Amino acid sequence: MSNWWRISRLSEPNPEKRLMPTRYPIPGVVAFYVTYTTAAEWLESITCPEDASPHRLTDLEGCTITRVEHYRQRCSVARELIVLHMRSERQDTRFIRLERFKMPREPREDELNGPNHDSVKIVDSIWRAIGNDFHLVQAFAVQQKLDIIDAAGLAFAITHLAQDYSLLHHMSMWWAATYFATARHISNDPVCIRGSGFKNRGKIYTFRLIEDDCRLIQPNGQTIDSMTIRIRKSMQDSKMDPTLVENLIASLDSDIKQEDFRQSPISRAKRAADTASAETRLILKGLVENSVRKRDAAELARRENEELRARTAMVRRENEELRTRATMAEEAAGKAARESVVPKVCYDEAEVARRENEELRAPAEEAAGKAARESVVPRYAMTKLR
Repeated sequence: MSNWWRISRLSEPNPEKRLMPTRYPIPGVVAFYVTYTTAAEWLESITCPEDASPHRLTDLEGCTITRVEHYRQRCSVARELIVLHMRSERQDTRFIRLERFKMPREPREDELNGPNHDSVKIVDSIWRAIGNDFHLVQAFAVQQKLDIIDAAGLAFAITHLAQDYSLLHHMSMWWAATYFATARHISNDPVCIRGSGFKNRGKIYTFRLIEDDCRLIQPNGQTIDSMTIRIRKSMQDSKMDPTLVENLIASLDSDIKQEDFRQSPISRAKRAADTASAETRLILKGLVENSVRKRDAAELARRENEELRARTAMVRRENEELRTRATMAEEAAGKAARESVVPKVCYDEAEVARRENEELRAPAEEAAGKAARESVVPRYAMTKLR
């Protein structure tokens, strides 16, 4: 029984390759399989010329975001991420997981030394998006229309703003908080629902790093050194690995010293997102217009081909009628010729009769000529008689 169980587990298909229910596929958004990409690649895939069609822009604008959720991992030093609920005009639903973090270059490398990385994962269920490792921080239902172009443009914009950040956990916390706050601002600040993870948002252990306005926190005008001491004490009290503590403190020091991190990024993120969305729509509009021109040209060529085929068929029918008439005329002429010909036997009998007549006429003519000669009086004799 145990061996059978192992074999059955090994033979199970990869759940990431399981076919997702899809009524109407939309490249870059609604696919049959799980989609993994980055924010920049996602935005690029939306404007891919190969996927352009006359209704591309309409399809994308019909993919609306109905709900935005902010999640936090169930641990002390946690990653935070965003999940978007999306529905297309054809009622295809997708869940889009967005996050930014650091990724080790090698399997055993410290994450703090790896490159910054952002991730976009598009699936068909909330369980496939986050599983059981995260709990809800906050969420809101979108009131003003927010389509997939706006969502992708916002992810790209915030990723661009965050390109110089270095701290692993601060990065994911800041990115998720900024995306949630900016999306809510774009949607005219609807009512926010708080989840069980709200009290721990933006925290490393017991110390909060991220303000509600998405700035690095520096309460009561405290200096960077005093802030660093508090963070180190919080981590050490939680029995965190000393080496990791020092790496985190070093990364945080370099982040805090940058002036941009002391200002609220929401307004900058919104402006950058508006620019990215406007440029994306402009590109899509050009692709759609080009696709429409190609479609119209193809339709015109198709109609011309149909007319040419119709004329060709008409000429073919006329030629067939002419050939039929010519064949009928030839048959009629042949029949008439056959009916007007004298049989060969008649020709032979007439020839025999002609020859016999000639044979009989020749002696008769000769005899008549002789008689005529004998009955003629010579001219000199006639002279004497006078």
